[in-house]
Amino acid sequence: MGYSTVTCTSAAGSGCSCSAVVQEAGGLGLVYSDPSPSGTYTTSCNVLTNSDDMNYSYCVSGSTLTVNPKISSPTITGSIVLQKSGGSSSSSGGGSKQRHQFEQ
Repeated sequence: MGYSTVTCTSAAGSGCSCSAVVQEAGGLGLVYSDPSPSGTYTTSCNVLTNSDDMNYSYCVSGSTLTVNPKISSPTITGSIVLQKSGGSSSSSGGGSKQRHQFEQ
């Protein structure tokens, strides 16, 4: 649970720029101290909002859902790619990896 790898370098000006891989069952885009492997979501105007009130732009292609966090702080860039598995119409986050760039 949590970050499986984190790599940071100095950012121009001040601070740092980091790349991290998140591996946990639950949550979507951030590491949670108590992640939930289930929840609800709504969509409107190409924005997906999960039950934690976090917003993501999204795109669906075939059995792949790609979401991009719309989080203002810390700055997070990158995509989360979810692949439908088996014949089920629902998915759990068990063991999935999410790759993000973030600056703080």
